[in-house]
Amino acid sequence: KDWEFLLNSMREYDQKQLEGWKDELDSLLVFAGLLSAVVTAYTIESYKWLQADSGDQTVQLLAQISSQLASFLVTQAFINH
Repeated sequence: KDWEFLLNSMREYDQKQLEGWKDELDSLLVFAGLLSAVVTAYTIESYKWLQADSGDQTVQLLAQISSQLASFLVTQAFINH
């Protein structure tokens, strides 16, 4: 009879413990799902900001390099014989 009481007590304790873990796990899964949705939405929107220009910056840099190269003055060297 004592063993049966002990078994029932432990079974009841284990059931309460498992229900608590189940509720906690359910909450964690809901949180993980919401976090995943927010991160996905943010990533999709942020990806748009990471797209490169249509070449405007490249054209501007090439024009600057071209003007710098055009400003160089090349003269013939004077050689004293």
